[in-house]
Amino acid sequence: MSTDKHLCLRQTAWRREGTPNQKFAMEFSEYFEPKSLQEADLDEVVKQIHLTGYAVSNDFGFEQTHSPTNHWTMFLELDCEKSVKVDINPTYANGKMTGLVFLESKACVMTYRPVKSLTFSLKNELHVKDVMEIIMRNGRDRYIFTDKDEGCRFTVIKDLEVAEAIGKGSAVVAVRTLGCYWGSPTEGTPREMEAGEFF
Repeated sequence: MSTDKHLCLRQTAWRREGTPNQKFAMEFSEYFEPKSLQEADLDEVVKQIHLTGYAVSNDFGFEQTHSPTNHWTMFLELDCEKSVKVDINPTYANGKMTGLVFLESKACVMTYRPVKSLTFSLKNELHVKDVMEIIMRNGRDRYIFTDKDEGCRFTVIKDLEVAEAIGKGSAVVAVRTLGCYWGSPTEGTPREMEAGEFF
């Protein structure tokens, strides 16, 4: 899942310092930051996948130079009302603004205050580590943002559909929903999305 990311959301883009990732039995690419992930969660079975959209703060005058948009993240729901949050943010590396995929173990199913959310049921058994492998195998962790800090938002959902992990037509639903600006759960305004590039 690539998503729109904006500097105003985090106040500043992350700057990659070249610090090695925390060591896991599973090998992550350099474009992951898993330090907030509990390793045991990698072997957990995913019950549902939630895409959640947040309202973007305008504290830094963002809407003066950008069209209104939402920040989207993915929650992999686990047993016992837990989840793994997957969130990509811009980070400066080698003169380009590339994505850094943050992984975080959460004691909740998903965020409590999304402005909009989508839920996908699983067709076949899927573990958290399987999702990470799909992301890396398809190169979705290697992404360069546009000048407006935007991205291709629904790509991971399409990859999961191709892998027959979720139902046919899931990517179409994601395109339709994530291609809008949501000011409220019932009011979506279509907007053109600039696409960055994978490398």
